[in-house]
Amino acid sequence: MRVEWNSDSMFYRGENDLLVRDVPVMPYEPFHDGYVWAIFLPGGEVRLQPSRSRPGAEGFLLGLPPPGEATEAQLKQFTEKTQPKQ
Repeated sequence: MRVEWNSDSMFYRGENDLLVRDVPVMPYEPFHDGYVWAIFLPGGEVRLQPSRSRPGAEGFLLGLPPPGEATEAQLKQFTEKTQPKQ
């Protein structure tokens, strides 16, 4: 799936272009009502995860810690665990 975004820091520098990445969708169980979450990780990594739940819910995004609480080591572990298969 294609993801396009512009960050606050880009905006403040006067950059108007969007960053663009084609990102694989992480595995998920079928559901009828929910969200597609974009997870922006250190190193420019991006993950997309369809889910019925939201941040802070048990098992959310295959174990990603709630926003603002993740350590660098936890984010690295999550990035490695969810690396797309080639």
